Amino acid sequence: MARTQVELHALEQPIGVPPRREGGFSLVELLIAMVVMAIGLMGAAQMIPLAMAGVTQAGLRTRSVQFAQQRLDALSAAEFDSVTAGTFTETVDPITLSWTITDDDPLPGTKRVAMQASWPSIRGTQTSDFSTFLSGGQ
Repeated sequence: MARTQVELHALEQPIGVPPRREGGFSLVELLIAMVVMAIGLMGAAQMIPLAMAGVTQAGLRTRSVQFAQQRLDALSAAEFDSVTAGTFTETVDPITLSWTITDDDPLPGTKRVAMQASWPSIRGTQTSDFSTFLSGGQ
């Protein structure tokens, strides 16, 4: 009498050892993995608006520093006597520059320029302060 393939397989298995499990995943394992992955993706998706807000604020900060640097460079390049003392404001949406020029500060024949750049933020108005000194070459 010839033994079938199934009977031979059953005879090869040692006694007391559970049969080998075939490879693959059960439906429950797949569902649990999908739930864990969905929770992770939802967490990552919630970070996107915060990241975008951070990028926007960094862009505004960079533009405000560039704007202030351009204005300070223009004041430095101007003739010393044409730079008059006073308080000035300039706005390029949404950045506002305010600066004050004082004569003979800290020494006679010098001018102090104190500048502040401000821009709107999700945390209120943000500012950066700048300061330089101009000399009449005396």
